[in-house]
Amino acid sequence: MSELLQRLGPSQRRGSKPRCHWITHGTPEEVASRLTALMVPTGRVSPSDCWLPRGFDDTTEAQLHEAETLLQPGDCLDLRKWWFKRFIGGKQGSP
Repeated sequence: MSELLQRLGPSQRRGSKPRCHWITHGTPEEVASRLTALMVPTGRVSPSDCWLPRGFDDTTEAQLHEAETLLQPGDCLDLRKWWFKRFIGGKQGSP
């Protein structure tokens, strides 16, 4: 486990970030099983589903407006436009 944690920066090795990477680390079957266990009985994750992060292999933070593995490129653009229209300079605009 410590070898995997070394893939994260020093300030990223505590809190929820390492847990998010740990639960999504492994084969699609292993990850789907772990995620499903969190959702029982209301949901199920299939090995063919997509999720981020992808374990410790890709430690970049997922951002929905750039997550083309989760959303269609056009949807990412729409989401980006919506988000930045409402949240400018760290302040929420009126809906």
